[in-house]
Amino acid sequence: MKCPHCGSENVEKVREWDMPRMGYHVVHYACRNCGGRFNHYAGRGREFVLRVKAARGRAGRPPGETRPSHDELVRELLELGEWLGFVAGREEPTPDGLYRLDVVWRDAEGHAPLKAFEVELSGEVDKALARLAHAYDMWRCEQLWLIVSDEARAERALRLVEPRLRGSFARIKSRLGVLGWEDLHGLYAALRQHARLLARLAGRL
Repeated sequence: MKCPHCGSENVEKVREWDMPRMGYHVVHYACRNCGGRFNHYAGRGREFVLRVKAARGRAGRPPGETRPSHDELVRELLELGEWLGFVAGREEPTPDGLYRLDVVWRDAEGHAPLKAFEVELSGEVDKALARLAHAYDMWRCEQLWLIVSDEARAERALRLVEPRLRGSFARIKSRLGVLGWEDLHGLYAALRQHARLLARLAGRL
């Protein structure tokens, strides 16, 4: 494995995880030569590498880099949905008006959402799960996604969510995915340069 930042083979595996709903196995690497970080994705008969930023500091981000805001991550989800051929909506109220979902993706106007997303950066996982569970109750969404503040918190969120998926939220266990903001932001950055082609392939142009 070579570092995409500097070309060095002096890299180490930091951690790995599966993204079963997207069909990828992900390995996160750190380069001992330049300090860069990158993810290697393999699955669906293909593999590719995404840079996660070079010269990372102790907190796991380049000096001075800040996490995208809630609104910025919501915008990225909206654009990703549009590129992939969905009708994407923001602050979508459930039919009973009890909750509003950060983002939903539909296959067509007027249809019930197929996917619902909650961006939760404050750590209030129960509230986000309640909104996603209600989205499932109202629309029977095929997929529910919880976006959390960073990779470390994604792991903590998974540990926090698991007991709840055996209790109050058991009905959404098979439909829920937890994603760190860096994974979402990295995917958005990688696909942005191909947005028009993706939209054409999805039949949106």
